[in-house]
Amino acid sequence: MKTWESSPISLPPVPRTGGLHLSDVLNYMEITMGTDRGDDDVDYTQYRNLGFAWEYYLDAVLQDLVERPTEITEDGIIMTPDAIDMEGWVVEEWKATFKSIRPVLSSWPPHSEIDIDAFEYNYWRWFVQVKSYCRVMDTTRCRFRVLWINGTYAGSGPIQRVIEIDFTSRELEENWAMVTNNARHAPIENPEDRC
Repeated sequence: MKTWESSPISLPPVPRTGGLHLSDVLNYMEITMGTDRGDDDVDYTQYRNLGFAWEYYLDAVLQDLVERPTEITEDGIIMTPDAIDMEGWVVEEWKATFKSIRPVLSSWPPHSEIDIDAFEYNYWRWFVQVKSYCRVMDTTRCRFRVLWINGTYAGSGPIQRVIEIDFTSRELEENWAMVTNNARHAPIENPEDRC
């Protein structure tokens, strides 16, 4: 028997316009706060591929319910929301993560409700991102569709949750002020490194 290895399959990157993207600002904010992953030796290609695969799946399943906006620029920052529910004018943000769902559960077992405060604390970057999208799309409503790939890390298997949040206008404006203040210092990163 012969065996051989071949190169892993990689999904094609989503084309992005050159310039300052929201992800550049978020990366800068995490570095200055000391919360970035700091894993320069880790190849995140396959992680990104799973995230794109989740997006492709949701795009196919929800194609009659949502629209996929093109890039939107506000105050020189380029943003690409995942989708918008046209009927309710709700920003959709689709995430796949290897992190455990446990820290965001309001109680145990894993089918319990999501604690929104814990969710925001543990996924701060996602909240800054979606609040920015809500502001630019002129809505206070968002819907996360999250796939926790490893669930609880206790044999639960993957867990998917749909989480709807209604922000206040003040929350969106305060978030945008923070983003634009940091954008002045954020370097434009290599487009292949964006996620």
